[in-house]
Amino acid sequence: MAYCSKCHAFLDNDACFCKVCGLPVSAPPVYTVSPMVSGVENPQWAAITALVCGILSIVLPCIPLVPAVLGIIFGIIGLKSTQKPMSIVGIVLGSIGVLLFILVVLYYIFVVAIIMGSMPDFSGDYSDVALALRTLV
Repeated sequence: MAYCSKCHAFLDNDACFCKVCGLPVSAPPVYTVSPMVSGVENPQWAAITALVCGILSIVLPCIPLVPAVLGIIFGIIGLKSTQKPMSIVGIVLGSIGVLLFILVVLYYIFVVAIIMGSMPDFSGDYSDVALALRTLV
């Protein structure tokens, strides 16, 4: 049971004014509910995670594929949130990270192929090398 702050009279639970002194009663606190998306919490965390993973996929040169794929996955999940632009940026950066990974792998394959093509053939006779080593010793 509530009391009036001026005259200390008892107040009804739904009273807007005190019956004795007429003082307006403060309204009870109004509780709000966070927005829901199809019965599930708003996945803002997924949009933020997509953006962070997308940035990491471009910044980290050593392991770009893992955060890139995670950025794409969390970006798709985050499209259902109110942070849709952040999710889209995460998807785009994750896709760029995947493309960078593919380009780096192709570059290393190309470099290895060039190096292996320019290596001398060691499958021949080594008698001249052994003779040169004996003369040095």
